[in-house]
Amino acid sequence: MNKYMAIVWFAAFTFLSAQAQTPSSGAAPIDPLKKGKGLLEQLVSSIDASTFLNSWTSQARAQWTSELTNATDAVTLAKCVSELSEYIKPGKFKQQFSLAQLKSLASGTKNYGDVANAMATFESGLASEAYSNDWVSKEPSWLSELKLVK
Repeated sequence: MNKYMAIVWFAAFTFLSAQAQTPSSGAAPIDPLKKGKGLLEQLVSSIDASTFLNSWTSQARAQWTSELTNATDAVTLAKCVSELSEYIKPGKFKQQFSLAQLKSLASGTKNYGDVANAMATFESGLASEAYSNDWVSKEPSWLSELKLVK
């Protein structure tokens, strides 16, 4: 009887130990809309104020932020990326960057993967001096999280 109890205890302990080490399959899935909104707002916050055209007034930013906040789908989120690019001084983009190509990419959005691609294109198209000094440390994490927008 003792041998039987020892086997039962061993099996139960092994099972419970394995369960404690297994990641929860019930983890909430990533909401690509919410994640995309947060990452786009983080990107805007990391762009140096001198990078924006004079038309990026507090009213224009509030209107853009409202549109971002109220976005309900990938198409609207991509539109926010495209509109943001219109407020950037042309000299703050890398020489090889094509604003027309970004706008084409954003206007052809069908899903959140397309949005992530447009955001990555915009982010990589800005010259390093367009960003605040702390972007260098934030960028790797931002790019990693952008992969979750799909």
